[in-house]
Order: sequence, then structure tokens, then C-alpha cells
Amino acid sequence: MSIAHVLRHKGNAVITVRPDTSAGDAARLLAGHGIGVLLVRDDGGAILGLLSESDIVRAVAARPRGVAGLDVAALMLRDPLLVRPETSIPVAIDLLAEGGQRHLPVVDAGGALVGILGLADLVRHRAPADGGTHTERRPRGPLH
Repeated sequence: MSIAHVLRHKGNAVITVRPDTSAGDAARLLAGHGIGVLLVRDDGGAILGLLSESDIVRAVAARPRGVAGLDVAALMLRDPLLVRPETSIPVAIDLLAEGGQRHLPVVDAGGALVGILGLADLVRHRAPADGGTHTERRPRGPLH
């Protein structure tokens, strides 16, 4: 099964920001859209990096006076790994496991953005032979 399959189920909406967006504005976008990552692009559309909720939390822990006024460029993961729609789900999971990022921007052969997937999206859609069981999302509830 490929990443293209996952994108067909998840959709290809991606929220993007510029590198000079404030961390405070980025945090509000993440919370407002209920997402875990923003794609950082320049004015020409080139992918510069990813800013995740985790990046903001780590920055807050390291800067007790706050990060709201910092630019996204100061906090983002630069030059993220990119994948193509034909990449297999097991290969994508391996890339995330080895690369230290939890989301993969997906680009076509011409380099145009076609979506973004997180580790949870990939695990949820992996083939049963790879340990996956279904493509439906289970409702979240208490763990105990």
C-alpha cells in the first residue's frame, strides 16, 4: 500500500505559514485547526521546514520567558524529509523512525506539494501483514 492510498482517505489539506510568522500565531493556527504540524514555505512555495506542537513545547521549556514573539524560522525543523505518493507505507514509517520527524510532506514528481502525513496516519493505514488492522479511526477515550 502506498502513501497515495492514505492521502485518498485522509485528504490533502495542508496549513502553511511563512518563516516570519510569529510562534504565537503558529500556535493559534495549530490549536484552531486541531492539527499537530504546520508546513513552512517561502513566498515562492518552496518547502523550508515543519513546525510541530512538540517544537513549540520544547522551545517553551528552553525559554521560560516565552516564545510567542519568536519567528517560526527559529523553532522549525529545517529541510524535512519529503516523500512521493508512490512511496510505500512501510518505507515511510522507516523514514520517520530514522529521521527524527513525525510528519512527511508529500510532493509529486515535479516537486509540487500534494499533502502531508503523520506517523499516526501511516500506522493506521498500513497493511494487515505489516501489523495494521483497519483504516477506520477509533474514537479516543480514557486509557484506563
